[in-house]
Amino acid sequence: MINDVSQTQKNETAYSNFRYFVESLRNMLVEDKADPTQVLTVPSTATDSYTLDVAYGWYVIDEITSVNGTHSASSMIMVNTANPDVAIDIKSDFLVIQKQILEDDNQKTIGNDKDGWNDVGDYEIGQTVPYRYLTYVPNMNGYSSYYFSMHDRMDSQLTFNNDSVVVKVGNKTLVKDTDYKVVTTGLTGETFQIQITDLKATINKYFYASEAGANPETEKLYGQKIVVEYNATLNESAQADTGRAGFENDVRLEYSNDPDSNGTGKTGLTPWDTVVAFTFRMDGIKVNDQTPERKLEGAKFRLYSDEDCTKEVYVKKASGGDGYTVINRDSVTGDTAPNGAVEMISDSNGVFNIIGLDSQVYYLKETKAPDGYRLLKDPIKIDVKATYGADNRLNYVKGDGATAKTLQKLAATASFKEFYTGAYINMTKHYQTDVDTGTFNIKVVNKVGSKLPATGSMATLLLVATGTAVMVTVLIRRRKNEKMRILKFLKKDILIFITGLAFVSYPVISNYIESREQAGQIDTYNSSVNELSSANKQTILNEAHEWNDNLYSKQKGLSEDLGLEYENVLDLGNGVIGTVEIPKIKVNMPVYHGTDSDVLNVGAGHIEDSSLPVGGNNTHTVLTGHRGLPSSKTFYSIRRT
Repeated sequence: MINDVSQTQKNETAYSNFRYFVESLRNMLVEDKADPTQVLTVPSTATDSYTLDVAYGWYVIDEITSVNGTHSASSMIMVNTANPDVAIDIKSDFLVIQKQILEDDNQKTIGNDKDGWNDVGDYEIGQTVPYRYLTYVPNMNGYSSYYFSMHDRMDSQLTFNNDSVVVKVGNKTLVKDTDYKVVTTGLTGETFQIQITDLKATINKYFYASEAGANPETEKLYGQKIVVEYNATLNESAQADTGRAGFENDVRLEYSNDPDSNGTGKTGLTPWDTVVAFTFRMDGIKVNDQTPERKLEGAKFRLYSDEDCTKEVYVKKASGGDGYTVINRDSVTGDTAPNGAVEMISDSNGVFNIIGLDSQVYYLKETKAPDGYRLLKDPIKIDVKATYGADNRLNYVKGDGATAKTLQKLAATASFKEFYTGAYINMTKHYQTDVDTGTFNIKVVNKVGSKLPATGSMATLLLVATGTAVMVTVLIRRRKNEKMRILKFLKKDILIFITGLAFVSYPVISNYIESREQAGQIDTYNSSVNELSSANKQTILNEAHEWNDNLYSKQKGLSEDLGLEYENVLDLGNGVIGTVEIPKIKVNMPVYHGTDSDVLNVGAGHIEDSSLPVGGNNTHTVLTGHRGLPSSKTFYSIRRT
């Protein structure tokens, strides 16, 4: 059976004097314990009609054994011919209840109403998971009272929030502990129950108060929509079960189905309806670019849910010792980190795992590079996408979370800016995933730069000398054979000659390219400075002055626990903290944090233990740079000053 409560339930019985009479007669016969004339048992495979041999007269046809999923019912017929053929349709309501989970990603594309409500969702560990039931008020005409209870059971990885329950009937919100109660104790195999002891009295109070006490009772038009909403939390025990098979939550409805019992004993049950939630994990590793097998220890990271890195996804050490577990972000208020929150650090194997992630976009920011390596300037954008089966989105079947019917695919893509040659390059990588464990593997690479010739102009002279020697050798060899035509000469030795020419031209060409790149970096930096407001400029300068003051007084910059780290001071987002210009030797190049090789290959570097270049008393700024490289003159002409 597929639950569907999208259609308005219609009242199936019509009250009339005859109907009142039939019900009164039936109730009197039950109270007098009258023996039935005949008892007919209908087999479960019945499809045909049944024949009863009875004499002339009136007969009450009553259902004495309830059928699961339906109300009991009765009808009255009169046998007044010798060969009557009477078709009796004993009507009763068929109750259904539908459970749904709210998917918090791409809500406008999910569910029948495109509002995110469906049968499948994915969440972070610690995040609040919204659930709801949908059902309708059944036809309760003929009942003195009516028991109505929703039974819920959820996997142990989900924690029920008792205070979150809200019950609505039509446009009315019921009152907890007055109209209904939430029961969490004394249950077997269930998490909680929402019990309405007398639904009929509750509905009459809110919708038919003016008709109270009518005798005989007037016919009521029921069918109001019932919506029950509550929350659960995906708890820490989910860290051991990322990916398939997910975490299930079931509901079924218990209701009165025999008016003879007046809601005091005989009830029916609907089948269980199930929804499922998933969570995922990231297995991260920090490595050296030129020696991938070398794992880097001591890199620090923080995770964010926004591009500006203002909304941190806090983590703590996993209880199982396997990396870090996401902390409940819904409980975080303001900018204060919750208790237990830590910064992720790559271990001796370069590993830092994050357990309990949603299918969404995250931003992984390196806050401290391993010793001897340069900090990543920009966060890594990680887009995690889970693909679910369209059928199970709306009609999930219990147990299908362990199969490809539900969670069909898991993909993870990283987008980042690579600062390697003095310019930013946009990069995209697709990570390896394991849909069964809900895992994707991310490798954070530290590029140390290529090995270039040693500092100074000798390398440049060597390249020029080599190229010149090659060209001269070719020309001398050609002159010894005066009979050789110039055309033949070009055809035979053109490649050798061009190679020599390239050696000779390399310093000039590369220096031109590098100068253009440096000019672009400087223009970007100047634009960033000009776009800053006066207040923001002053804030950045104040941080730098504070750093310098602390450096002078304590011989060390501000500690990390005070919120400022060396790589972040004076950083406007493009990697440049300033420029150095020496007009006499025509030098104008960007200045970067640190003195790593990839910095000195493209500009000047600031020595960390010296003052930041913002001026002021007791400050001494030290900048470093090459005297010349094959690819760039840098400070080649410094000897002229």
